[in-house]
Amino acid sequence: MFDSLGAEGILNCASTANNNVDVDIVGDLPTACGSEYLISVTATNQQDQRTFSGYGATTIDVAAPGASVYTTSHGGGFGNANGTSFAAPLTAGVVALLYSAP
Repeated sequence: MFDSLGAEGILNCASTANNNVDVDIVGDLPTACGSEYLISVTATNQQDQRTFSGYGATTIDVAAPGASVYTTSHGGGFGNANGTSFAAPLTAGVVALLYSAP
């Protein structure tokens, strides 16, 4: 699927597991899908260290902030949250910024 999207010019970013596992060994969808058009992302903390999220020397491409992210809270207000789901959109934003440069 990611190769088909890539053939149409679409690059994807995906979050890996929110648990401390080697996805090269245990697998993960979609981040273990081998495609040049998929950027697999794990999460880091304020010290730029991966702690709670999946990892893999051949599967995971990059890491981005995903721990103690200050965001809106369910029901109103603001608070801190954790998850690789924060890291992938940040990565997608960086990719878009790079593509926007002349």
